Amino acid sequence: MNPDRIPSTCDSPEDILPGLERIRYLVRAWSIPLANFRTVLVAGTNGKGSTAAMLAALLRVHGLRTGLYLSPHLTAPNERIQTPEGTIPEDTLASLWSRAVKLGKRGVREGLIAQEPTYFEVMTACALKAFSNQAVDVAVLEVGMGGRWDATNVVEPDVSILTSVGRDHQQFLGRRIQAIALEKFGIARPGRPFLCGVGQGYLRTLLRRRAAEQNLHWVDLTRHPAVQSSRHDHGRYVFECRDPAHPVPPVPLGLPGRHQRINAVAAETAAALIVKSAGLDWSPKAVADALASVHLPGRLERLVRSGGPDVLLDGAHNRQAAGALVSYLGEHAPGPWTVLFGCLKDKPWRSMLRLIRPFARRLILVPVPYPERTWTPGTITRASRMFQTAKAPDWRSALESRLEDRAGTGILVTGSFYLVGAVRAYLISQGYGPDTAGRGDIAFSPRRANN
Repeated sequence: MNPDRIPSTCDSPEDILPGLERIRYLVRAWSIPLANFRTVLVAGTNGKGSTAAMLAALLRVHGLRTGLYLSPHLTAPNERIQTPEGTIPEDTLASLWSRAVKLGKRGVREGLIAQEPTYFEVMTACALKAFSNQAVDVAVLEVGMGGRWDATNVVEPDVSILTSVGRDHQQFLGRRIQAIALEKFGIARPGRPFLCGVGQGYLRTLLRRRAAEQNLHWVDLTRHPAVQSSRHDHGRYVFECRDPAHPVPPVPLGLPGRHQRINAVAAETAAALIVKSAGLDWSPKAVADALASVHLPGRLERLVRSGGPDVLLDGAHNRQAAGALVSYLGEHAPGPWTVLFGCLKDKPWRSMLRLIRPFARRLILVPVPYPERTWTPGTITRASRMFQTAKAPDWRSALESRLEDRAGTGILVTGSFYLVGAVRAYLISQGYGPDTAGRGDIAFSPRRANN
């Protein structure tokens, strides 16, 4: 790995090396004091990024210096690391990256590790070092893949969250969904809270038994009364918590979609645990303001421009995420849409397209701007025949032709975060911007409210 250049894309499947020995080496060699700040791990097939972003916002409005580590990035690697001062500057990350890569190479030379750390391991070490340098009180870490052997699991989390379990990354996590659930359960720690938002009852039973065996503080998020709420405002569902210990008045969530209710429950419950352990007073108004303001690019994000068609971006990259997308479309935006779809070669494109196809007036299949991992031209041709759809040699030509169609439908871009990120950057350069009407301030660091 080149210490002088941060790759724009993450590890290919053949480069992923499950295990914690390399990240543990980096933490030791770099003298990162993990015990100096609290940590929260957020795992799940889907929903973990949204949960982590909401949790970080809730901790910040209570005055806690909070770091946030997300993946993947949409346009630039530094988007993954959010410090209390905001997104880490590119030059700061470049310096950290160079140091971490050199430490990895030295570890191999000296026989301390068998192989150089992967992209994700290096990035995780950079995040932890940045949080240490910034003297954070809490670091919220989104798990990259699985849990047990993920690089983020190098920490000893004060709270662990599992948002959902679905079939993804099966070549690493196992073919059976029970095996995948247990891999993700690997972020749990004896005697500490484990917050479970898994929807399948049989998986919750499995995990509850494991939690009892390990003396965990088990919290079943699906029994939270806020999950039952169905009121919404243009796709933004109302969250309310009536627990007198940590109440939240009714507030439309900043992140749209029915699925965000369980993510908000997870974030609010974890925030209450951390705030209480820090000896701080719970602020219902600050929590409501934060939940209303959180926004994540590329997650049911609508971009608009005067005179141009609306564009909806959603990085749904597996069947479960595609199901959440079509649930949102069916309830709030049935279209029909012009859909640009592209995915990575290891994704279940058949089932994803079956879900999305009914909402498409025109479906265009495109390669993903990640040559090593995009689905192949042969697969795209096979998919276009199977679903009787159009295909294009690249996403830009397909998008530009639809943007010029003044009488056309709205445009939905989905199937891969890499595709969504490239399209988003292009649209921003063409004068598009997020439609944030009624949402409040953008992104990860809402203004601190008064208690």
